[in-house]
Amino acid sequence: MVMNKLLNAFPLVLAGALIAYSCSQKGDRTASQNSQTSSNAVPPTSEVWKIAQTRDAIHDGDTMRLTNGSEELKVRFCGIDAPELKQQMGIAARDYLRSLVKQGGGQIYVVPIEKDRYGRTVAELFVPAKGKDDDIFLNGEMVRAGMAYHYQRYSGNCPNKNAIAVAEEMAKSAKAGVWRDPNSQKPWDWRKNNR
Repeated sequence: MVMNKLLNAFPLVLAGALIAYSCSQKGDRTASQNSQTSSNAVPPTSEVWKIAQTRDAIHDGDTMRLTNGSEELKVRFCGIDAPELKQQMGIAARDYLRSLVKQGGGQIYVVPIEKDRYGRTVAELFVPAKGKDDDIFLNGEMVRAGMAYHYQRYSGNCPNKNAIAVAEEMAKSAKAGVWRDPNSQKPWDWRKNNR
């Protein structure tokens, strides 16, 4: 029993070590991250935003609209791609993201990275987890839960791309979310076939 718990915890400990190493190498984060793809501090270059008070503020599992006073920001998550709403797991991914954002009371820390071709801000996002010491790294948590894929083609500029890659390995090992069905179609392939 104890050995099983230790063996089950090993991937999480390994992931935490890899995340911490990745963050310390980049110098973009001031604190190491734990195995739940969270951090001990708000990223130093982050901006505090609130989820927009509209019905579709969280459109799907990798895009959202945020507000800061009268300013609005359309955000695309860096380095991940969630199933489209019409795909299997699309609604589940959107709803899971909504549940994560709700944990932070709608407050989100945004680390802007670049603009995409649609004018959206590509960013890493963090939510303060109530009652916990660590913030939730949304990009990594969506992948770790199997609600999104690591989008390697577009993760090159993501400061925590290694954490996202580790999160995907964890999801694959656990057969979480999209990894339950070996025939699941990647969102980028689905979009290509459904234009």
